Amino acid sequence: MNIIKSKKRVSIIAVVTCFLAGLAVTSYASTTSKSEFSQVIKVTHGKVDATNSQRIDLGNPGASVGDVLSFYLPLTSSKAGYLTGTLTVTGSNQPSEGMEIRIAALTFSIGTQSDQIVVGGSALYNTVSPTLSIGVKTIRPVVGGSGKYAGARGWAESVQNADGTWTHTFYISKSSQNN
Repeated sequence: MNIIKSKKRVSIIAVVTCFLAGLAVTSYASTTSKSEFSQVIKVTHGKVDATNSQRIDLGNPGASVGDVLSFYLPLTSSKAGYLTGTLTVTGSNQPSEGMEIRIAALTFSIGTQSDQIVVGGSALYNTVSPTLSIGVKTIRPVVGGSGKYAGARGWAESVQNADGTWTHTFYISKSSQNN
């Protein structure tokens, strides 16, 4: 008899747990809807080339883990400022020959030096290219900010345009607004 009651308790606990897990997933999905993004910021900059970027070949000669690409790019959009950052190779010839995984540490100073959005994350690159291919979009998390972007959270979409310029669109959540 106790075994049957115990099995019923376990079944009830399992049903309640599944119900609560479903609520948690539903709540999470609703908090990440497009309506949660109270601010969309779009900035652009020129081409990435040898005048504004440098690949530092560390470790094994040629493309290898640990190589770093550093850059400084003035913004060319109506929002003055600049982008500084590094891309560090963490997976050479990964996931396939001629490709590499690079982790980004990007700081966008938009308007004034104190108004910054910080972006992190990783993306796949061709080992011989300093940038993503034209038209390839990558999405990375916004990990913070300062000044009028203090506490920024959300995501950034970056794409290289056909003319070699870049567009970065930031989706900043309502909960991170510092008004």
